[in-house]
Amino acid sequence: MAAKKAMTPSDRVNQLMREVEALAKRVQTDVRKRVQAAALLKNLQAAANQLRKQAAVAAAQVEKYIRQLRRELERSARPAKRAKSSRKPKKRTATAPSAAAPGE
Repeated sequence: MAAKKAMTPSDRVNQLMREVEALAKRVQTDVRKRVQAAALLKNLQAAANQLRKQAAVAAAQVEKYIRQLRRELERSARPAKRAKSSRKPKKRTATAPSAAAPGE
């Protein structure tokens, strides 16, 4: 077996520097990922809020149309009032059966 070479102080410092640089890169990558995730989350929340608003507007329109439809149905369900005529009805005179309208 080969004996392990003793580390000099400068070797130890170089090794620590490499470890610190590797950790710094990892932390930078983690921070970047979290920032991107936070931006994505923020965009998703904004999209969700916009969808909620649009759904509320659509629901309000549906309610409005339902109210209008209900009113129209209620109006058509009521018996129609006859228009009053300002003219006097004509008096009927007896006519002979031969004077009846053709096609009867």
